[in-house]
Amino acid sequence: MELSILTKRFVSALLVSTKIIANKFNLLKANSSGILIYHRVAILDSDIGFIQPGLYVTPDTFKMHIEVLKSIVNIVPLNLVPTLTASGNANHFEKPLVALTFDDGWADIFSNAYPVLKSLNIPATVFLPTNFIGTDRWFWTDRFAYLWEQKGDKSRVSLNPVIKKLKALKGPFITQIENGVALLKDFPLMEIDKILLELEAVYDVPSQIPGRAFLNWQEVKEMHESGLISFGSHTAEHSILTTLNEDEIKKELKLSRQRLIDEGVVDGSNIPFCYPNGNYTATIAQMAKETGYTMAVTTKKGWNDFGADPFTLKRIGMHQDMTSTKSMFLARIAGIL
Repeated sequence: MELSILTKRFVSALLVSTKIIANKFNLLKANSSGILIYHRVAILDSDIGFIQPGLYVTPDTFKMHIEVLKSIVNIVPLNLVPTLTASGNANHFEKPLVALTFDDGWADIFSNAYPVLKSLNIPATVFLPTNFIGTDRWFWTDRFAYLWEQKGDKSRVSLNPVIKKLKALKGPFITQIENGVALLKDFPLMEIDKILLELEAVYDVPSQIPGRAFLNWQEVKEMHESGLISFGSHTAEHSILTTLNEDEIKKELKLSRQRLIDEGVVDGSNIPFCYPNGNYTATIAQMAKETGYTMAVTTKKGWNDFGADPFTLKRIGMHQDMTSTKSMFLARIAGIL
């Protein structure tokens, strides 16, 4: 069972006061690299709707993270990490290297994260699901949560076994959402869309969320032109690649990469890739390399040592409930919490 948030706060504060975390950082070699995962930097209010706890930090928390990082690590652009560690040049740094990444291309990256990064002159990389950028589309996970939040007690009968399992979900709302998403994740996107359409009919509520979720290309280009923010591919449709056949995987890899080039927001010779949901195989990693990507990041937790495979790089997730205090943040990036 995971520690409660209060317990994590207490334990992390104790670890900081006893120098355990400081000693942990001292053990990290200069050629170690940490890559942090952010998703949304959100101001929580009644208008923002439901956000999964693991997918956001607040602007104040994000600014605190950056200020702490500046004092203990070297924050570098993501594309330098494989080059520095592979060549041994990271030994010239007295502190570990850390790169910041954002998955999904949420609109609040521009409104809430970019101003902080710009004011403090901090580089970061944003991975874009290119077919969603500049549209009013939302991920199916958010559509499911939106529909589930609106549904009442009355529903129509369905013979679909997946619908039956969803209707049987129990527990608090967030638990139902997490379990429902976990149930649906193994299906291809086309099948998930069919299930959501049937859920709309079963509960007589829509799954289309009002408003815009993602960046538009004008915002992407403005950040690109700043020289601080770089971009990479998160596929075209944010498809979990392990649910697709090889032809479909190749299409996702190629379409997204080409769109980034066509929009003029990447250097075609140096484009990173991010596996949606962190799902990949050795074959998929090789396909990413053959498509022309120069590196790829996963959701496997940890630091990357000298000589790490540039197509299976580990990262460390940043969540509000795990990193809202300085001591919790330090414990998180040190790999203790």
